[in-house]
Amino acid sequence: MEKRFIIGIDEGTTSERVVLYDIKTNKILDNDSAQIKMSYPKSGWVEQDAKEIFNSVLRSIKNIITRNKLKQQDVLGIAITNQRETVVAWDDFGNPVGPAIVWQCRRTAEFCDSISQKDKEWLRKKTGLIMDAYFSVSKMKWILENNKHAQKCAKEGTLHMGTIDSYLVYCLTKGKSFVTDTTNASRTMLVDLKSLQNGVFDFDKDLLKYFGIDRAFLPRIVNSAECVGNVECAGLNLPILSIVGDQQGSLFGQGCFKKGQAKNTYGTGCFFMQNVSTDIEESLKASKLLTTVAWSIKGKTYYAVEGSIFHAGSMSQWLVEGVNLVEDVSQIEKMCTALKSNEGVYLFPAFTGIGAPYWNGFLRAEFSGLTLATKREHFVRACMESICYLTNDILSYAKTFGFSTDKLVCDGGVSKNNFVMQFQADILNKKIYKSMQSESTVMGAIYLAMISAGVVKSTTELTKFLQAPKEFIPQMTKKQRESNLLGWQKVVQKVLEKQK
Repeated sequence: MEKRFIIGIDEGTTSERVVLYDIKTNKILDNDSAQIKMSYPKSGWVEQDAKEIFNSVLRSIKNIITRNKLKQQDVLGIAITNQRETVVAWDDFGNPVGPAIVWQCRRTAEFCDSISQKDKEWLRKKTGLIMDAYFSVSKMKWILENNKHAQKCAKEGTLHMGTIDSYLVYCLTKGKSFVTDTTNASRTMLVDLKSLQNGVFDFDKDLLKYFGIDRAFLPRIVNSAECVGNVECAGLNLPILSIVGDQQGSLFGQGCFKKGQAKNTYGTGCFFMQNVSTDIEESLKASKLLTTVAWSIKGKTYYAVEGSIFHAGSMSQWLVEGVNLVEDVSQIEKMCTALKSNEGVYLFPAFTGIGAPYWNGFLRAEFSGLTLATKREHFVRACMESICYLTNDILSYAKTFGFSTDKLVCDGGVSKNNFVMQFQADILNKKIYKSMQSESTVMGAIYLAMISAGVVKSTTELTKFLQAPKEFIPQMTKKQRESNLLGWQKVVQKVLEKQK
């Protein structure tokens, strides 16, 4: 029997999901998932238990295999996509030496702010990234300077450090494979983007020296579509065929294979990403956006320009679990539409600092325009609207550097909220297209696995697997749009002025 199934792992920030994809029917037949606990030991700190993440992923893989009675001859292999920038440090046996420091964590904001402007610009031009606590390197540096267990392992030569993909692959292969792909490596701030253009898949010596990171602690860098090891689970021995960071996975899963094509993912955070092909010179001029690896296939690297919003779905979770304004996430859309307008209530959502296009790790969230008539629906709606306003700010900034797009495809958990999608179309004043494939991120990893395994030979062949999206057409009047945007701009200006 022809191998027709791929097991896709999607290890996100707040949950992990493992899916069973059938190449023959182009459908996800089954999925198994679990929530991942988050902890906030100090203001601005965000941590997770890496061992919990691995055990949960392994359990979901076993459940998929046993529930579907899969046999060795049925499964082509495994595809992995993961939350980016989150850092894990572990020993030879795969035991974490401390909590995983999540990408949202701001504990290193002061260090990042202390870097000179001259060095920040050098780092941006070399890595495509802005010196911010968001990225992995300052987290690695913090671990080396503050974690005694990590220091002990470093002296003994048993320390490993990497992003979630590295840790998962290491544990799944029982320590045989210590790798990361180019998309995840490019988010560490330890990779020279231009060296990848020349086929040099390694961490940069100058960057390692600058931050004081020993190359021996870090994984080998591989293609996004490449067999990197084997997993023994539930009686099967399966190759890992692909690794890709979640936002790049979404870009690939949405079929944005050509230069200029763009997507916006409304997940735990919200991430705009546009394919810039193999040329990064123009994207590097957009100093408030990121230039990053989109994917690498057979040694050839493609790039993207990105705008990062730190909070989207995490605000939905906060509304339910943090402040108990909503009983269940499914109620949010109804609460938003219960109001005819925001009635002047806005949120600047800097719960852990603010990303593009403002980049300030010290700002905190603020509601504005509250009155005695303000109800919980206003708070809920302000949270959802803030995602759309920030997306508009990112696209407006990108447009000034020539990065405009006629078609914006949207995906992610929050995109299921029709109010958010319609409001986004209204504020952008352009059609947006919501993916009907709810698993775009993991589908990107699966499509890369299909290339890795030779099921398809090129991205052109993958277009037949894509599903037609749902359109949202702008309905808001010009007057209302301008009024909403003016109110938002006043809030932004007020918050930024406070910081000065």
